[in-house]
Amino acid sequence: MSVSLPTVHCHPLLADPPFNSLTSFLRRAKILKEDILQPQPHHVSIFHAPPFLPASVTSFLAASLEMPPEAVGILWSLVKDIVWELPSSAEASADDETAFMIHGHELGLTKRMLYPPIKICTNHECAAWQRGSLLKKEEPRRIVLFTHSEGAKPGWTIHLKCRECNTNYQANYSVNGAIRTYYRGMPQYIQVADHQFVELQLAMHWMDLMQIAVSATNCANLYAIAQTRHDLGDSDDHWQFGNALTTEQVWDCFTLLALLDDHQRRDESLVVPHDGDQKNRFTGAMYARNARIVLQGQDELPHACLGWWSAPH
Repeated sequence: MSVSLPTVHCHPLLADPPFNSLTSFLRRAKILKEDILQPQPHHVSIFHAPPFLPASVTSFLAASLEMPPEAVGILWSLVKDIVWELPSSAEASADDETAFMIHGHELGLTKRMLYPPIKICTNHECAAWQRGSLLKKEEPRRIVLFTHSEGAKPGWTIHLKCRECNTNYQANYSVNGAIRTYYRGMPQYIQVADHQFVELQLAMHWMDLMQIAVSATNCANLYAIAQTRHDLGDSDDHWQFGNALTTEQVWDCFTLLALLDDHQRRDESLVVPHDGDQKNRFTGAMYARNARIVLQGQDELPHACLGWWSAPH
């Protein structure tokens, strides 16, 4: 069953509903399907949407979507059958995974595509920045994303290159010559190797484990054990990279997360060498951070010597 927008518009209370409100209504009503069904009379079929919503559900949808309760009732009467047939978020996610695996991978498309947050060159001396022209020269690369809840998943990362100054904009940082400049803020996925990214939620989980003396090696081992409950890209044997996580990648993730957090607190961008070995890339930034803490202390901790120097004699 389908409902056209003109059908929705024909009701005065729904004369001009934002499209986002309509999709949010469908999504939230689907989440509340069991809550909608449970208070209904016993003779109401579970296979068909009931004609009326419980008062609590109506109040929630009205408040969260900023529409009158009467409009909620009218909209429910129009789209209730669609809501009842929608797949759950878990079912929809599984369908998407299968669709991308069968039809998308050979076209260079996956469910997880990482693009740079930059669409226009940020180099103020560049002619492209002065014109405001979009970055269109792209270079796709296959990657593996280590996620917190779904295991290792296939993906693509897209590099955008400025044709004028040759700055290469990647998912986490830009590269100009031998200098790598990280974007400000925390990325959703942290790059730990050329083709490996770690989801921020998973990285934070590792940091929590390290607070209770779980080593980077054991973090990698625990992830490998959990990974046996998942498979890479729904058993896509043609993906270029495997799903093995190394101790070095856990350590690099921990180091980079700490540095990005430190620079974010000071409203600065992390700048490191782009060339050389990965194991030495962040050494200079870590020395500078540690030296600053030795001299200035940490904002999170009271500095004991300040209290000592201010004590009356």
